[in-house]
Amino acid sequence: PAATTQALEPVRGGKQIILQLSEPVPSIYAYSPINMPSTRAAAIEIADPTYNERAYILTSLRNVTLSTLSLLAFCVLIAWLLGGHLISRPVDVLVNHARKLGGGDLSARLALRRTDEIGQLASELNSMAQSLETARDRVDRETRNRVTAVEQLRHADRLGAIGTLASGVAHELGTPLNVVEGHAELIREDAGAGQAAQENALIIIKQAKRMTSIIRQLLDFSRRGEPSRVSTDLVDLCKTSLAMVESFARKNDVVTKLLTAEDGRARAVVTAPEIQQVLTNLLINAVHAMPKGGTLRLCIRRERRTSLGNDRTERDFVIIWVEDTGTGMSDEVRSHLFEPFFTTKEVGDGTGLGLAVAHGIVRDHGGWIEVETQEGKGSSFAVYLPEEQPS
Repeated sequence: PAATTQALEPVRGGKQIILQLSEPVPSIYAYSPINMPSTRAAAIEIADPTYNERAYILTSLRNVTLSTLSLLAFCVLIAWLLGGHLISRPVDVLVNHARKLGGGDLSARLALRRTDEIGQLASELNSMAQSLETARDRVDRETRNRVTAVEQLRHADRLGAIGTLASGVAHELGTPLNVVEGHAELIREDAGAGQAAQENALIIIKQAKRMTSIIRQLLDFSRRGEPSRVSTDLVDLCKTSLAMVESFARKNDVVTKLLTAEDGRARAVVTAPEIQQVLTNLLINAVHAMPKGGTLRLCIRRERRTSLGNDRTERDFVIIWVEDTGTGMSDEVRSHLFEPFFTTKEVGDGTGLGLAVAHGIVRDHGGWIEVETQEGKGSSFAVYLPEEQPS
């Protein structure tokens, strides 16, 4: 046998043994005892060479190693592809978007429709961009408003200086006009002067009085005083305001008309200079709205209406209409009509404060302003003021 006698000793006792031997050929040997008629011990030796198993094991180890390496390489490739698609590329998009935001482009938005952390980060970046854009627009708007306000204050300061000079000039003109009017009176009363001279002197007197009246109106309009509300005849106030802009309207080929209520009564408790400022502003705007000439109507009547205040009570109002046959306004312009610094006039022709101030004055008097307009057919501004109740 291949095994030694000592190794086979257990077989003598009737036991089956299995041995792994390397000589003469690496094999696994199995020894099973058998009974023989003779007195000698006997056993069957079965040998199974193991070199094929080693080759199989080596081949299996090699195959397992190659499979493991291949699977590892495949996993790395899949991880690289998925990482590039799910992480690297979205992160690059986020980085580029952040650079745009840092460069001042706040209008860009991310379109990553994801629910993971990257999607949440993209959503937060979009919200931040929207907030920054809103804040920037607000800052730009406030900056423009402040610049415009500074320019308007400078313009108002210049107007104040011009008004002071005009007031001084008006005072200076008053004395020469009185002298002219006095000498014209002497000529008119001189019996030795001819009829033609007396008629001419009468014309001079009338025109001098008219000039004096205009200067007085300008001085009253520009004079600053404490606001006090008193019972005022709005018809007279309308006539005065219309007379102030009549020459300006005539220069622009605009015909003015004054239409009053049937009984001619229209009184209200107001601050006369402020209401005159409102009417003057509306009349001047109406003339500007008719660059090719037209008709300007100033209408006054009374009407019972429900007030727009919190009480919503029904009462009598005096309505002053300023109607023109000019270019009219679009709905867009009309929606911004009473906003401060909003104007459709050329630079230097308007400040954009007139209608805003007029709206505030009328509202402080318990009234309101209604606007009707149609492009190409003119506009109508209706000023509602509470009528003075008879005592």
